[in-house]
Amino acid sequence: MEKQILLDYINLLKKFFEKYKKKIKEKRVGVMISGGIDSSIIAKFVSLYFKKRIFFTLGTSSSLDFPYTKILASHLKTELKIITLEKKHLTQNLIQKTKIILEKKDIKANITNFSLALGFYFVCQKAKEEKIKFLFTGQGPDILLAGYNLYKQIPPNQLNSKIKEHLPLLEIDKLRDQSIANIFSIKLINPYLEKSSIDFCLRLNPSFKFNKINKEIYEKYILRRLGEVLGIPQKIILRHKKAFQYSTKIQKILLSTSLF
Repeated sequence: MEKQILLDYINLLKKFFEKYKKKIKEKRVGVMISGGIDSSIIAKFVSLYFKKRIFFTLGTSSSLDFPYTKILASHLKTELKIITLEKKHLTQNLIQKTKIILEKKDIKANITNFSLALGFYFVCQKAKEEKIKFLFTGQGPDILLAGYNLYKQIPPNQLNSKIKEHLPLLEIDKLRDQSIANIFSIKLINPYLEKSSIDFCLRLNPSFKFNKINKEIYEKYILRRLGEVLGIPQKIILRHKKAFQYSTKIQKILLSTSLF
């Protein structure tokens, strides 16, 4: 059964990327990567379908992501642009601009949304400099495949129902991220958020969301098994979920500015 589920998911992602390949006529595309399993799988598919590509990763000098993004870029033989964020980059003007964008879209201007929006701002800014017009992301599995810690407390027979309740949060993520990307005339592509991908994930048995690998329970189990099939480096496959705002240290540096 697992083998068939994995094959079905691979075929679904192939279908998406065949569509993207036909539609996107640009010389190069970009991928925003964190070194986690979600964006690593997207990066792998991009490497299979787009000969010219560039990866972008962001964080402070103490980012937990950089070692993993370097492993992935080397493995996929792709240029990696590392955006090192410093306190001086978070200006009052940028904070105010971000706040206005969030308020216009009726998105709560809390610390999490600020951190995520600012992260996308700096990545898209760099992508614009590299003349990238289409940027792939790994947005989605933290909810669709129970990546957040809160899902560990949900009984398996209630897990998919709880995930359905949280689907509106994915719409907020899409709106926030694309609103920032629009500043730089960049189109975000979110394969996991395609309707057929969402439907597929909602049909999955909870055992494909939480399960054991090497006697340890992992979230987003199906993606990790998919990573094995695709040859993703083992260090990435076995890396547990760490939220973007924490792994990059962007939230910590934002709070240290006294501007939020």
